[in-house]
Amino acid sequence: MFIDRLLKPLVIALTLVLIGVVTAQTLIYGMGGNFDKVDPNATTFTRVGRITYHVVEPLIWQVAPGQFEPGLATEWSINDDATEYTFKLRQDVTFHDGTPFNADAVKFTFDRIVDPETKAQTAFSLIGPYQRTEVLGPYEVKVVFSSPYAPFLDSA
Repeated sequence: MFIDRLLKPLVIALTLVLIGVVTAQTLIYGMGGNFDKVDPNATTFTRVGRITYHVVEPLIWQVAPGQFEPGLATEWSINDDATEYTFKLRQDVTFHDGTPFNADAVKFTFDRIVDPETKAQTAFSLIGPYQRTEVLGPYEVKVVFSSPYAPFLDSA
């Protein structure tokens, strides 16, 4: 009985790995529970983030509480009152269709989150008093908040 309980999950996991290798165009992800849509900007389920982190990357990674490392941003700065965050972006990234990742893509993403048509919920709550994103150059953006928003790096 113990061997069956141990062996069965191992066989299932190995099968899923082999299926993933054979069908490189398909992402198979096992999870208990459901979700509404696989759109990190519009979902109401935090578990969608667990799925999409296998496909997308944030501007920065929080590797430990209060400790951040580069993701799509190579460096960042914050003004004194935490109302403006400036990011310099990687220049070697493309989307799955070959479109280059750049400052316009970052602006589009944040503006899409606050667009009422997107009906964003989880992402909307994470960007707080977002006001706008300014494109400073092809690979540099400034995210502006209407009031200080210190926890933004947790969501970027």
